[in-house]
Amino acid sequence: VKAVSDYAALCVEKPRLVRFADLAVMAREEAGTLAEETKTPYTLRLDVQEGTLNTDPEAVRRIVRQLLRNSLEAFAEMPDARATQGLRLTITIGPHSEHEGGCRMLVQDNGPGILAKDLPFVFDPFFSTRPLGLGMGLCKAERLAKDLGGSLTIAPQEASGSGCVVTLEIPHT
Repeated sequence: VKAVSDYAALCVEKPRLVRFADLAVMAREEAGTLAEETKTPYTLRLDVQEGTLNTDPEAVRRIVRQLLRNSLEAFAEMPDARATQGLRLTITIGPHSEHEGGCRMLVQDNGPGILAKDLPFVFDPFFSTRPLGLGMGLCKAERLAKDLGGSLTIAPQEASGSGCVVTLEIPHT
């Protein structure tokens, strides 16, 4: 019941001008906090271009927090050798090529990835591949992205054969 009421209570506040560099600082803070909570070793690479975005920074923080939480929790459950090396996160923040004044943020990891059969359902309420997962995290993140006028997409990371790439696109408002 709490998961549904939290979803219903999601809202986006009045936008304000935010530097891409400030979004990167926020992402670093969230990664550190969540890695400590999950006790997951990680490295974070930030690739940030110059720019600004008119948006609700707290909504972006909640989206990023959920994306990082998914990466860290999935990685923490991995039994193979990659888990001993630690999670590798890369966050790229730059201008959106199709929406002037917008932003594109990529969150990439080397975790277990998402099975092709699960991809169509990852944003559905209550869909989870984790035994104790509620399945509301990505659903809430996508809702916030849409409320910002943007989009959230997930794809397997083709080049490395593991992990995934999540793309958050936010237009200028």
